Amino acid sequence: MTDQSKDVETDVRQPGSDTQLARRRLLQAVVAATAYAAVPTQWNKPLVKLGVLPAHAAGSGPSGSSGTSGTSGTSGSSGTSGSSGTSGTSGAPPKPATVTIDKNTFDHTVGETSCPQDVGTITVTNDDSEALSCEVSSSAGVQSLLSVEPAAAEVAVGESASIKVRFTCNEAKDVDEELTITIKQAGETVQTEKIKVTGNVS
Repeated sequence: MTDQSKDVETDVRQPGSDTQLARRRLLQAVVAATAYAAVPTQWNKPLVKLGVLPAHAAGSGPSGSSGTSGTSGTSGSSGTSGSSGTSGTSGAPPKPATVTIDKNTFDHTVGETSCPQDVGTITVTNDDSEALSCEVSSSAGVQSLLSVEPAAAEVAVGESASIKVRFTCNEAKDVDEELTITIKQAGETVQTEKIKVTGNVS
């Protein structure tokens, strides 16, 4: 075989091997290009979404604990125990006597209305378990235009005493006096009541 035939044979075999080599290189190039394309050319900052809770939701957790402090509000019910102060009032001893008057005003016409003129009646009732006494005096003292009869009385348990109040007619002027009823037991004052008496004198 001549040298030319060797060259031809070599040339015939080379195309196959070159084709395989070309294919391999092409495949390597494609893989490399794909890998390169997958790598980002520039790094981006990661995006982090922050959620903002509404005010009522954000405070709901701690306020729950404050709800516990609300229990202390229950302790405020001790304020209700303050109502025991009211019971303290009810705990005060009742008055030993009831003092009333059926009428404490009057009109008088000089020369027409009889003198002395009845004004009203004071009633003292003993509500206690012990006997008591009562005395009546006027804020006008000796210049009083009112008379009381009796001025003092003893009242047994469960009994009442009636004291008449009259206009004396000693002077023709209007009356504005305060009568003081003093209740005593065993010589000591246990209750004091005041009654206003007024009269029109013309």
